[in-house]
Amino acid sequence: MKRLIASHFDSNQHLADEILTYLHTEGGVIVTDLLKNVRDISLMKEKLCDFCKLLGDVSSHNNASTAVWDILASETQSQFSTFSEHTNEAELHTDSQYREKPEDHFALYCIQKANCSGGLSLFLSVEDIINELNENSKGRHALQFFANNVFPYVVPDVFKINPQGPPEYTFGHLLKDGKMRFRIDSVQKAMRLDASLFSSEHFSYFNFLSDIVLNSKKTKSTQLEKNECLFINNKTMLHGRTEFKDKKRHLLRVRFYDKSNIDILSHDPVAC
Repeated sequence: MKRLIASHFDSNQHLADEILTYLHTEGGVIVTDLLKNVRDISLMKEKLCDFCKLLGDVSSHNNASTAVWDILASETQSQFSTFSEHTNEAELHTDSQYREKPEDHFALYCIQKANCSGGLSLFLSVEDIINELNENSKGRHALQFFANNVFPYVVPDVFKINPQGPPEYTFGHLLKDGKMRFRIDSVQKAMRLDASLFSSEHFSYFNFLSDIVLNSKKTKSTQLEKNECLFINNKTMLHGRTEFKDKKRHLLRVRFYDKSNIDILSHDPVAC
């Protein structure tokens, strides 16, 4: 993935404009030294959030209106843990698939990478997935099915309206108009919890697509280094990570809607 150097730009706005160009055309970009010389984590979070506001409308990660989310292994696991809470492999997915309207992009800032061979970032473009689906009749039929039918996604416990209550779902298109809303384990959990939400075609085409995603030769990987910030288009690029052992691995994430998105959910401004 292309890397930009923040100090090569004469202003944060010029850098933000270049990042948006890459998000729209390439699906992602990595920026080095975005928060150069910032050591205090609270200040780091504030500055990262402020920068993301140059790119779009920053969203809240939970009901407490937290804009910046710590990607840090938790000692306790809920029944439906999100990938940011554990050290296992994170299969290729898009973020916020459980939201009514998932954010367009996100930023992932590396405070400390895993001090082991794991924790590599993985990427697979939706364009490559569509091209593979178009190679045979089943894939073409799958594309038609995805465009005309929605899938249920299980909401992680940490994001539920009632964390102690029964499973909650949102519904959306898996793949439509060149954009994806995809997380394998979220749909699989919905299948186990309530099979009545799925037709036989749902099962068949979902498993077909999952196999393509998990085995694609187009998947790329990179190691996000300390003080690097990854920006990803959450609709046109699937992302994931390899398993890691070092629980001191620490990243910050901010999600945001694109400036050009006129269909953003109305919500109160999120404080940094």
